[in-house]
Amino acid sequence: MKNLLAALSFFVIFSGAANAFQLQAQCQFNQFQGECTVTNLTFNVASCQLQIQGLTRSGAYFYGYENVNLFPGQMGYAYVNANNGYIDPLISVSGFANCVSPQ
Repeated sequence: MKNLLAALSFFVIFSGAANAFQLQAQCQFNQFQGECTVTNLTFNVASCQLQIQGLTRSGAYFYGYENVNLFPGQMGYAYVNANNGYIDPLISVSGFANCVSPQ
């Protein structure tokens, strides 16, 4: 019970000490590989989960995740690959990042 109370009080005290935000990724791709890039334009270190999604001509989805700590001005990358780009190429790639930064 003491541990639960201590954890709850820790959460309540420090829950306002973080700022959550999303970053839109800049994505580019060819028939074999897709790449999405996000840039931390804030003045704080941001802890981000980058997510990328690729779609092939046959309708198959490919997902990729990358957890990174981005310093101010630093870029993070996420990649997705087609199984066989000659037979079933990538036709769409999109991505974004969920980030948390201390205030």
